[in-house]
Amino acid sequence: MSNRKPPVNQDRIIMIPSFAAENSKIDDNNNFFIGLFDGHDDQGHEIASYASKEIPAQIASKLHHQDKSPTPNEMTQIVTETFRNVDANAPFIGGGCTAM
Repeated sequence: MSNRKPPVNQDRIIMIPSFAAENSKIDDNNNFFIGLFDGHDDQGHEIASYASKEIPAQIASKLHHQDKSPTPNEMTQIVTETFRNVDANAPFIGGGCTAM
């Protein structure tokens, strides 16, 4: 019998219907957020969990400060800034995550 721990599912997926519609000036109620977070290395599951919470929370916060629905270029900038911020502030615990 092996002393190895059973493998941990390191991946996370989330779907948030009506994303950022509540208490927002954005008039499109047909929006949603889908995220896939592929954890890897020893603590990938921890980083994937962190990213799956932080990314939608930070994007929603930025959208709540918009006066109107963002243009595609503005949305690209919001997502890019969020990914960079989450990456820079993720705990360094021996794991990583690829997010889509």
